[in-house]
Amino acid sequence: MKNITDKDIVSMGGSKEGIFVLLKTWKRSMPDDQQYRELQKNSIEAIQRVQKKDPDFKGKIRWQTDESYLKKYKVPKLCIGDNGDGMTAEVIMSNLNNLGASIRQNEHLNFGCGAKVAVLSKNHRGLIVKSWVKDAKGGCMAVMTWSKGKVGMLIRNEQQTFPITLDEAPDFIKQAGHGTIVTLLGNTDADDTTKVTDDYARTGMLRSSRLSAYWLICYLNTKFYSIPKNIHIFCQRFQELNRTQFRKISGHEKIINDSTERKDHVRLTGATAHIFYSEEDFGSKYPTGSGGSVSQQLVKGQVAFVSQDEVLKLDFDGSPSGNTLPKWGLQCLRPQVILIIEPDGSFEQNVERTQLNYNGQDSSDFLNSWYAEFKDKMPEWLRKKEQEKEQEQLKNNDYKSLLKKLASFFQKDRHHESAEGDPIEKG
Repeated sequence: MKNITDKDIVSMGGSKEGIFVLLKTWKRSMPDDQQYRELQKNSIEAIQRVQKKDPDFKGKIRWQTDESYLKKYKVPKLCIGDNGDGMTAEVIMSNLNNLGASIRQNEHLNFGCGAKVAVLSKNHRGLIVKSWVKDAKGGCMAVMTWSKGKVGMLIRNEQQTFPITLDEAPDFIKQAGHGTIVTLLGNTDADDTTKVTDDYARTGMLRSSRLSAYWLICYLNTKFYSIPKNIHIFCQRFQELNRTQFRKISGHEKIINDSTERKDHVRLTGATAHIFYSEEDFGSKYPTGSGGSVSQQLVKGQVAFVSQDEVLKLDFDGSPSGNTLPKWGLQCLRPQVILIIEPDGSFEQNVERTQLNYNGQDSSDFLNSWYAEFKDKMPEWLRKKEQEKEQEQLKNNDYKSLLKKLASFFQKDRHHESAEGDPIEKG
């Protein structure tokens, strides 16, 4: 078994039935929101490939209702469009119907299977891909779907792709001359895929936006830590009659920065802890029920784990017991501090992109040592503020105890008539 080369190996293939079983398995293991992450990541990378040739190119990504589908079938379907490099019919046939293709020079090696697996496992009716490439007279369309134990590209008249004109593209793709639109069809023809799925964000920080028109805006703003330079992302407000309302996706880092008075960092073994501090509670800046701000930004005291410019995990719960900041030594300041833990590049994402691993170890195995190390290395200014807050809370608690003791002296007698209607009794 020495000196084995690529020529000595026949590449592994996959049967249609096997892929069907894999997708059904992934449907159970993948979070419902991963499809949105994978699609946006693909659009970002498609734009970055254009920017490698033209650094000044302004990339645009839009999440919205597919207006052409809505006009034809009267059912809202979610789509994402970008003005990236686009795909020819040959590239679509090569990549779309091949589970393992392709990395296409992506920065973080998405391996071309992320979007297909995440989207197809959650959309049994399938997806529609429309794409245009530079200097071509038109573009092409393809449909991926499920049917009786098989998953793959739809064939009509022995064709897997179908020609479309550039006039069918939205204006920002027409202006660039290239780009791609992917439409999510859901599990049935009647599914409105602009609505949250059944299992989306039932717990954690995103749950307050679950039934709002901002649900996807909020997800994208908290999932993507930073947005690459010269790429502008907009998302529609859904479940509203006026479908022209869009909001810019700024990324979690910018939103936190805009809400922060002081920043710092602590170097840990294998990670960096970025500290964001606010003089007042984050919740008071974006109170629940204040409308757009809370739905779009959701800035609260939290611990987030970041890798490759995206948030893999948000440790937050509405109750004090669910906020993990006390484990980092910030019991009293938990409404005023955001910790962003950024493990070193030696940590790798799992398939579901919800956790990091290092040499077979889950990153959570490092947490106890990181807790202790952070408490030991905590900046002195932050330690002092935690101590001051603790003293303030103890003082307030003493006042509450004193008031309870004095309350009986200020209690007024209450009187009512007796059952017999006789003289008034004290009660």
